[in-house]
Amino acid sequence: MIAGATGTLGRAITRALIAAGHSVVAVARAKSRARVEAGVSSVHELDLTTASEGELRGAVRGARYVVSSLGITRQRDGMTPRDVDFGVNARLADACGAEGVTSFGYVSVACDAPPGLSPLVDAKRALERHLAASELAWTVWRPSGFMTDFKEILDAARSGTVYLFGDGGAKTTPVDVDDLASAIAARLDRPREILSIGGPETMTWNDVATVAFAALGAPPKVRHAPMGVVRAALAAMRVVSSAAHVQWSFLSTAATHSTEAERVGGRTLASFFAETARSS
Repeated sequence: MIAGATGTLGRAITRALIAAGHSVVAVARAKSRARVEAGVSSVHELDLTTASEGELRGAVRGARYVVSSLGITRQRDGMTPRDVDFGVNARLADACGAEGVTSFGYVSVACDAPPGLSPLVDAKRALERHLAASELAWTVWRPSGFMTDFKEILDAARSGTVYLFGDGGAKTTPVDVDDLASAIAARLDRPREILSIGGPETMTWNDVATVAFAALGAPPKVRHAPMGVVRAALAAMRVVSSAAHVQWSFLSTAATHSTEAERVGGRTLASFFAETARSS
């Protein structure tokens, strides 16, 4: 069973599991049903954010594996990472335990930042602690940054200048979403392990910017935002807009702390940027 089946990663995981020969049940809101991948054995219509304990247990009943990529990077419907990335997933995991599901798999995030910098990272780490304290068999996958998210760097390069948080020296291992999904599908039977998953290359954010300009055939022009200024802006943002603070605190944290992960995927960031530049 896949929770978060209509998101970019959830759909990729669904494809990878079907390709690996699994029978997949997708959980989706009624209004999102059309975004479920073709080939699933069935669709269970349920809004996991409002589901009761009984509804959650009914959704996972009979499943061997439950995989959740459910989470938010941009607040909506008044929900926060603590509500969804931790709260909903914790309740879903508890339902798996109550129904005897073989294993619960959760997509977290690779980031070595200390607590208190990003509500999103904090919520994911809280869910990991919840799993560790349970008797459930679980697997946590911590991916590095998705290549699709790095497209914003390519867009900035196209405009002429890339602005980076801090000195741009933090390391990341950009991973293609389909490579990540295939790695997850191959790592379902890894009980009580936390596994990092990245692409084939580890690079700094300065390197990412350089690769983006190279894909456009343009000379690099990079500017760095001092972290003192960034922290002041985030403090003001927290007061004005909680949703904006969640998004930008995560971006700045991920860009200034290591998100390095095990090199698993095959697609390089250079090839992704080159293909994206040609098609846009």
